[in-house]
Amino acid sequence: MDKRCDWYLRAKYGIYMTMSYEGYDRNPLPRRYLDTCGVFSDGRMPTDINEIADAFDVQGFADFCHEVGLQYVNFTLYHAHMYMLCPNAALDRWLPGHTSRRDVLRELIDALHAYGIRFQVYIHASVGDTMTDAEREATGYNEPEGRFKRWNDFINDVFSDLCDRYGSDIDSYYFDMIFDQPFMDMVDIPRLRSLFRTKCPDSVITGNGEANDLVDFSSREDCSIYIESEYDRYSTAVQHVVLLPAHESKGWWSSVPTDHPSVVKYSPEHLYRTIVLNAGSNTCGGGVAFGFGPYCDSGFEPGIRETMKGLWELIKPVSESILDTVPSGSWVTPSAVKISELPYGFTAVTSGSGEYEYIHILTKPDSDSIVLPKPLDGRRFSTPCLLADGRELELITSEEGYRIVNRLGWDDLDTVIRLKVVGAADNIPSTTAVILPKSSMKFESPDSVKGCPASNLGLDDPEKYWKTDSGNIHEITISLDGTYNVQGLHILPVQSNAREDLEKHIAICSIYLSSDSGETWRAVYTGELKRSTVEKICRFSPMKANAVKLVCGPDWFLTYEHKTDTAAEISVELAEAWND
Repeated sequence: MDKRCDWYLRAKYGIYMTMSYEGYDRNPLPRRYLDTCGVFSDGRMPTDINEIADAFDVQGFADFCHEVGLQYVNFTLYHAHMYMLCPNAALDRWLPGHTSRRDVLRELIDALHAYGIRFQVYIHASVGDTMTDAEREATGYNEPEGRFKRWNDFINDVFSDLCDRYGSDIDSYYFDMIFDQPFMDMVDIPRLRSLFRTKCPDSVITGNGEANDLVDFSSREDCSIYIESEYDRYSTAVQHVVLLPAHESKGWWSSVPTDHPSVVKYSPEHLYRTIVLNAGSNTCGGGVAFGFGPYCDSGFEPGIRETMKGLWELIKPVSESILDTVPSGSWVTPSAVKISELPYGFTAVTSGSGEYEYIHILTKPDSDSIVLPKPLDGRRFSTPCLLADGRELELITSEEGYRIVNRLGWDDLDTVIRLKVVGAADNIPSTTAVILPKSSMKFESPDSVKGCPASNLGLDDPEKYWKTDSGNIHEITISLDGTYNVQGLHILPVQSNAREDLEKHIAICSIYLSSDSGETWRAVYTGELKRSTVEKICRFSPMKANAVKLVCGPDWFLTYEHKTDTAAEISVELAEAWND
């Protein structure tokens, strides 16, 4: 991955802001929240885009972001009818009256950058599904000719103006609904990718939904679902947006005035542990972004500011172990596990400089010590201490790994231990790898549907493949006929570019290895695969194993999101050592 993405891969703490004019007074579509937009602090609705733009307190917003220690802000440029909080000559040509006089976007960029806070802007390339008939007609949304050429001319024209005006001053462009039918059926992805890479060469491109060739990384969101306990949340490899308001409106926009009871049901402790849970698995960057909408003039709904300040008070004393970190290569935290299921009870991250390793213990040990298995990548460590106060702990080294003795007590929230890195990684994948023959593997899955069993993966028949039923998490195990030095998994998707097939591609996934035929498992990889027919290769530090497990998921963490996974072929990659 090129260096332009470094800041995003180390980012763990942001917010996801929705404040846009929806044209609520002329929206004929009876779709949930699309007849509303952000309100003023007294509960009054705005009448047009300029009323919002003129009233918004940019500096006050930036001051708040600095006050609560944010690394980045995702800010909605527009939603629904595409009213922009900035000038855009192209949009004015296509949809007159849809831009603001005041350049709120430029002011936000400058105010946040002055504090060292990165700026991610939310945009939408298939937003025509929420427009009026007149707007669809004006933009070519209803014209399928040339694979919706006029619609693509429209969005590329608007985005070209956006990029010319701000370029890479916008640190990241975030596309909504990249998994949705309108996007997949209508948008010319290569054309859009070329535009942004040419005009914004230093910006990170992200998107909401399973990743594709447009984006560098993807994101998931809680939508309007309230998840009562942090113990019910899953770890994930991608940016995860957690919506804070959990009141009767349950919207991304501010919707109640300042005299309303608190709209936040989550405690700062819940949010803190959510960040820490995901810090170790967040290989695709962005960490956790907390979603809520500011008022059109200034401030936030009741409870928002206090909750975010409380969260920062928990993060601040141990911020070096959360902010500007990357997931550990020594102790991998897989996606699709909950706090109670964490291998060994902790997540691990490495400082951006590579100087320190941080162990976040989220499940208190029963004794005064915790065992860290042998580092997968061969790194070595010394001088453990409690990060909160710097008190030194005892480190015992053995062939099995490390044991850290802590007679000072465990913190119920999170005991953070810092280790000094004293030896570089030496267990790296071989460049002369080989593929294990299919005859040496046996495929099994409890999630296969009738007619598409896991055993199809062992056949040389392109018409037969593995397919799961719908669900949030699926898994497949591969038993090997001996013990091998395993360093990778190759996944070939079903060879079809049809949308209904692309939707079934494996997305977020984790890989586990076992040397005792599945009695115990060690997580060695977590990440996300892009939707395309290209073979995906997942490599990791070599490890002796006689069984491999692939876990697909989680999807959107929501009860109403159910994904089907498929694969045409799965191969095991071995390092030079063929077997014992």
